[in-house]
Amino acid sequence: MLFKKKKNGPVDLKLDETQFAKMLDVKAMDVGKKYCVISQADHYNLLYRDGRFLGMPCPYGGAIYPFSLDPTKPGKNSEKKKFNAAKIVCLSNAYNLKVRWGTKDRRILVDPVTHKNYLYGANGVFYIKIEEKDAARAADKFYRKVLSQNSGDAYTNEALRDYLSDIFVPQIGSAIQKYINDNNISLTSFIGMNDLQLREVSRALCKEVVNVFDEYGLVIVEVASCESILGKMVVEPVEA
Repeated sequence: MLFKKKKNGPVDLKLDETQFAKMLDVKAMDVGKKYCVISQADHYNLLYRDGRFLGMPCPYGGAIYPFSLDPTKPGKNSEKKKFNAAKIVCLSNAYNLKVRWGTKDRRILVDPVTHKNYLYGANGVFYIKIEEKDAARAADKFYRKVLSQNSGDAYTNEALRDYLSDIFVPQIGSAIQKYINDNNISLTSFIGMNDLQLREVSRALCKEVVNVFDEYGLVIVEVASCESILGKMVVEPVEA
């Protein structure tokens, strides 16, 4: 009978400069007691073992032993036998993901001055990152709400951008309507806006939507996004 050779020793887990997320799945039966994953200091590395979240064992980088009672140290074979499977989720804490958004169809805004309906189309760019105030909790949110719903290979940066853009479009629409209502601005002033006016509106909108991804453990990077989150906006009255 042939026995499958078990993996042993260190395995590197790191993102390239354009990646935002990566996952590694491993079964206890496939590895030896010296098996470990080398995590990087500039990544968030989360450990899940048999479905339980164990936090970030090595927040400053180092070796993670997924089947040891203390994941920062090599364990015994008797410890490894207590577990079945582990997952290590690697997320960037240095790379801000660039997301382009745009309305696919014209949407309706109500002029707070004339009370007439206008159609608008808009697009822009924003940048997101893991919320840093409680990074372990935020990264766990992101994994559970987004990554865990798909296989590790399914969530490329492009797929993640599409997912976030679809969530963002209705949120920015509500923010635009709130902005014009709060400031009692007629939508006629949005017709043919120059670059200076557009950047002013963009900065105001960014403050309104900076936390729209809070439940996903993400935050919009305000400094990078404030003047680009609204890149273009076309407004026209609805024909009677």
